Amino acid sequence: MNKYRTALMNRPFMYIESKRIAEMMRQGKSEEERRYEAVELNAIQMPSLDRRKTSYKEISHRLSFLDDFLLEKFMNSDADTAKAILAYAILQADQLYYEFMREIYLEKILLLQKDLAKKEVINFLYKKAEQSEVVAKWADNTKERLASGFLQFMRESGFIVSNHEEHQVKRPLINQSVREYLRKNGIKPIVEIMLGELL
Repeated sequence: MNKYRTALMNRPFMYIESKRIAEMMRQGKSEEERRYEAVELNAIQMPSLDRRKTSYKEISHRLSFLDDFLLEKFMNSDADTAKAILAYAILQADQLYYEFMREIYLEKILLLQKDLAKKEVINFLYKKAEQSEVVAKWADNTKERLASGFLQFMRESGFIVSNHEEHQVKRPLINQSVREYLRKNGIKPIVEIMLGELL
């Protein structure tokens, strides 16, 4: 996993865009071909060249954590399962988000505590600032925006249901074949987040 970073603040879930890149991977296109189509031909349909470059790089980084089985399931499963698979990749790609999901989300699921407030996400980031010089250097508004990014990711990938400023944690919907595959072949601490249980 990478060191702490703020990628989830600036680059959203990008589910549709990730599907487009994953399809190119499935077609056997080289990294150079994928990059050309995504960035130069704007296959990911983003307005600016800079945004296409950074988004393509982030998507490619995330998808690199999926093996052939999960990549295939990402393309061909129901939307809930596909989004959960993308979340599995993101949990491997982003250390800080992974730690948040282990320390806050999973604990709430295991203790049957449903409510999650944005303040709890922000408090988590301030706690990390005490442990990490990298996080300590981030401005308050960076932590605020990153907290919003975390909540958006959780919402889009099925880990929370939101009603205005109120959020309730839940287990994402994942089809049985993917659940079983993750149990047998996945990275245990991340699979525990995905399934909402200790293995």
